[in-house]
Amino acid sequence: MSRRSEITRKASTQSIAAPRARALATEGGDRQSYHVGNLRESLIREALSILQEGDGLQALSLRKVAAASGVSHTAAYRHFDDKNALLAAVAEEGFRLLYDYQREVVAEAGDDLTERFLNLGWLYVKFTIEYPQHARIMFGGAGLEFKAYPALVAAAAKTFRQLLEVVRRGQERGIIAAGSSKHLALAAWSIVHGVAMLVLDGQIRLRGDAADIEQTVKSVISTLFHGLAARPA
Repeated sequence: MSRRSEITRKASTQSIAAPRARALATEGGDRQSYHVGNLRESLIREALSILQEGDGLQALSLRKVAAASGVSHTAAYRHFDDKNALLAAVAEEGFRLLYDYQREVVAEAGDDLTERFLNLGWLYVKFTIEYPQHARIMFGGAGLEFKAYPALVAAAAKTFRQLLEVVRRGQERGIIAAGSSKHLALAAWSIVHGVAMLVLDGQIRLRGDAADIEQTVKSVISTLFHGLAARPA
């Protein structure tokens, strides 16, 4: 099973609350040896590994990441100007990964807009739990000034447009209330993001197997969707 399909399918007995062993592009993972031509990716992997060890962003430095990758800090600076540039690359990778997963769950839902909405919301929560280091950097934990990194802004915008498109189509079909589609999408994103962060921080404790957890989260998202529904005149 591919990495992309793995996250979108219901797990059988594994708990989503505990991150699984991951391949190269997933959170943490086994440290990879550096090979000529992939230093940028190696630096990103090592940054995630260091963060996963639990010392936090304050303990992360480009020099430390370079040493973990087996290269000089001078070599690392050829790819990243400073630590923030490295973190921006981590965040950009996260948004690109999330977008790929979004495209798959949208395709699985077909023309059913309710299912698209549920799938996107559940994916967001699941992604946040399974890729916590990516997520915290992507969603503000690193204090990045996004405007300083145009590629990061573009990658983030693509993920938001997936939700915006569902809202717009729902309005066109009369199943989502009229008004600013952007404002409605922002409201939906804010609520789902809140759920994801509360789960990630342990403020919402989900119990049961993966299917139960998915059903619980989707019931919350379904309530949100009904809140956006168009009302009879």
